[in-house]
Amino acid sequence: MGGSELLAPFERLLAEHYLPENLREMQRDVAKSRRAFQAMEESGFLDVMRPEADRGAGLSLLESEPLLRAIGQHAAPASIAIAMAKRGSGSGALNELSAVLNSILIAGALEKLLVICTDYANMREQFGKPIGKQQAIQHQLALLAEQCALVRVAAQYGSSNGFDISPERAATAKFAASAAVPLATSVAHAIHGAIGITAEYDLHLWTERLYEWRSAAGSESYWARKMGAARLAQAGQNSVEFITGI
Repeated sequence: MGGSELLAPFERLLAEHYLPENLREMQRDVAKSRRAFQAMEESGFLDVMRPEADRGAGLSLLESEPLLRAIGQHAAPASIAIAMAKRGSGSGALNELSAVLNSILIAGALEKLLVICTDYANMREQFGKPIGKQQAIQHQLALLAEQCALVRVAAQYGSSNGFDISPERAATAKFAASAAVPLATSVAHAIHGAIGITAEYDLHLWTERLYEWRSAAGSESYWARKMGAARLAQAGQNSVEFITGI
């Protein structure tokens, strides 16, 4: 069974335990968060990357990417993704693996952000018509969609070689993902206006996660320095050869 076949039941499980109202309660009640994680544990989904010989599903990191992205779409804790990856990799929290995992989570959260913003733009009326009809709002939604596509491709590139993740591959994924967060969240709040910063509105549940994951395992500046150091170490190549080489 592949990752695509597992996606629908996994999303149903996430939706059951990580609804917006549940996320709010978990901020106040650690026990509720633990119970939700226990439900994920008991479901068996945390073993999707564990080898089949070890009674797991044996999915690769890339095959599991849609499931990991769904965690981001539901603003669920990164601990779920980390547990899944650790059981598959058999190693500790390697920085490169953590960087790729967080880039996938960001990709999922950005996709949800685009849905929230599009729905609001089509619902909110001004001067007798939805604000989504305004060219300025359409431009902002296009920018957000662009960032969604960019980060998703970068995250899939980061996971495409399994758990054998080079620093350059991790840097490519995490730099793109982290750098997209300030732009995407500023667009989301610009579209929503004042309602976007209220505690009652769900937008902040995703923007808070995005800033959490932006810094996790190194922000864009950290990975830019890593990539720059790797480039300078290859004195015999020009920059085009270096980029195409990795």
